[in-house]
Amino acid sequence: RLVNTAVENFLEARHAAEVSIISEANTILEARAEQAHQALAVSLQKLEAARQLNVPLPVAAVVHQIVVSLIGRGLGDEDFAALLKLEAGGADLTLQPDGRAISDGLESVEALGGHR
Repeated sequence: RLVNTAVENFLEARHAAEVSIISEANTILEARAEQAHQALAVSLQKLEAARQLNVPLPVAAVVHQIVVSLIGRGLGDEDFAALLKLEAGGADLTLQPDGRAISDGLESVEALGGHR
């Protein structure tokens, strides 16, 4: 009985820690998404102002074409990696993962070998 209680306490503590970590990561991601949303809103306002002043926007036109192409290929809900897929497809290349671990940016500085 003592062992079962210890196991239950351990599992409950581990669960609470995991929920806390997930909650913290979610909070960080939500904040980053909000920052990105605000930056996009400001950019759209600037683009609209430039259009009203008849400022030529050749780069914006190219980006618009790329985004429309992504949406047309069913990649509109993906992140920036969709651009890689689009360009690789245009060059008749197949992208393959190389197996390297890539940081999602949520690790602590110490976990990455740095110091605070």
